[in-house]
Amino acid sequence: MIENPRSLLLINIEHSLSLFASIDHLNPYSFLFWAQANIMKKTTLLILYLIPVSLVIWFVAAFSVNVPFRDQWALVPIFDKVTAGTLTFRPLWALHSNHRIPFPKIIMTVLAFISHWNINYEIYFSIFLSLITFGIIYKISETTAKGVSDRLFQLTNIYTCFLFFSLVQYENWLWGFQLSWFLINLCVVSAVYLLNKKGQIPAGKKMFLAGISCFIASFSSAHGLLSWLAVIPSLFALEGTLKNKIQRLLGWMSIWVALVGIYTINYHPKNATYKIDSFGEQPVLPFYYFFCLIGAPIVRYPMLSAIIGLIIFSCFIGIIVCVIKVINTSQLKLVLITELTPWLSIGLFSMLCSLAITIGRVRYGVEQALESRYTTTSLLLIIACIQSLCIIYI
Repeated sequence: MIENPRSLLLINIEHSLSLFASIDHLNPYSFLFWAQANIMKKTTLLILYLIPVSLVIWFVAAFSVNVPFRDQWALVPIFDKVTAGTLTFRPLWALHSNHRIPFPKIIMTVLAFISHWNINYEIYFSIFLSLITFGIIYKISETTAKGVSDRLFQLTNIYTCFLFFSLVQYENWLWGFQLSWFLINLCVVSAVYLLNKKGQIPAGKKMFLAGISCFIASFSSAHGLLSWLAVIPSLFALEGTLKNKIQRLLGWMSIWVALVGIYTINYHPKNATYKIDSFGEQPVLPFYYFFCLIGAPIVRYPMLSAIIGLIIFSCFIGIIVCVIKVINTSQLKLVLITELTPWLSIGLFSMLCSLAITIGRVRYGVEQALESRYTTTSLLLIIACIQSLCIIYI
C-alpha cells in the first residue's frame, strides 16, 4: 500500500503517459491524422446532407414563377380587408375547398404584405419549414437509434434526407399555396418529438405543447385533424400508471372530438366523398388507389406503384405486429417505448392521411392518386419504416 500521496500521483502520471505512448507506437502525427480524418468525415456528411436540400433550392430558383396560381387568387379579398382595416376572423375561418385553413391564410397574408405578394416568399418558406422538420426527424433518430452503429445511423438518415427533400413533391415545392402540407408535417413531427422527449419535463407539459402543435395542424388543412389520432402511441408511451395513461387518452380524445365538432360548424363541402354504394360496383378500386398513394413517392406508374405501396404497407403492419409481441416481453418493453413509438406515430399519420385521401378522392380514378401533392405525406410512412427497421433488425 502506498501511503505517500506524491508517489501515487507520480504513478498515475506514468500510467497515463504509457497509455498515450502506446498510441500508434509513439507516432507524433497520430493525433493530427485523427483530427483531420474526423474533419473530413464531418465535411463529407454535411455535403451529403446538403445535396438534396441544394437540389430543391436550385429547382425552385430555376422553375418557380412569381405569378399567383388558382387557389392563391382566393386570398385577394383577405388582402383587401387588411388594407381597409376591416379584416375579421370570418374570412380566415371560411371553408376553402372543404378545408379550414386559418393558419396558412395568416402566414400567406403576412408574407404577401412583407414581399408585395412575391410568391417566391411562400415557396422558400415551405423549404424553411421542411428544414426544421427534417432537423427534428434527425433529433428523433438520434434518440431512438442509440444502439445502432454510427455508419448505419448516418446512412439511414442520409437516405431519409434524400426522400424527405425529393423532387417527386415538385407541385408542392413550386406552389406557395401548398405550404400547409409542410406546416402540418412540421406540427406532427414536433408533437411526436415533444411527447417522446427525454428529461424531467412533466407529462402534462408535454401533452400541452404537443396539443398546440396538433391544434395548428388541425386548422391548416382537414388532414391535420388526423394528427391527434396519429400521436396516440406516443401519448400512451408517456410515463405513468395504466390509469394515468387511460385518463390522458380520454382527455386527448375529448379535445379531438370537440375540435371536430367546431370544424363541422356550417360545414358544407362542395364535393361529395366516395359513396359506400359504389364499393359494390368497383370493390378493388379503393384498395388500388390507397396502395398507389403509398407507393407514389417511389414510382409513379399505377400498377407498379400499387405493388410497392402494398410492400410498404405490409412492412409497416409487420412493425406493428412486432411491437405487439414486444409489449408482452418485459425485457424489450423499454425498447418499444423509447425507440419504436415515435416512428409508429409518424407512420400512422401518413397511413391515416392516405386513407382519408382515398375516401375523398377515389372517385377521380387511380391516376389522381399519383399526383405530386400527396407524396409529401406519403413519404413519411416510408421514412418511418426505414427508421424502424434500422432499430428492429440491427
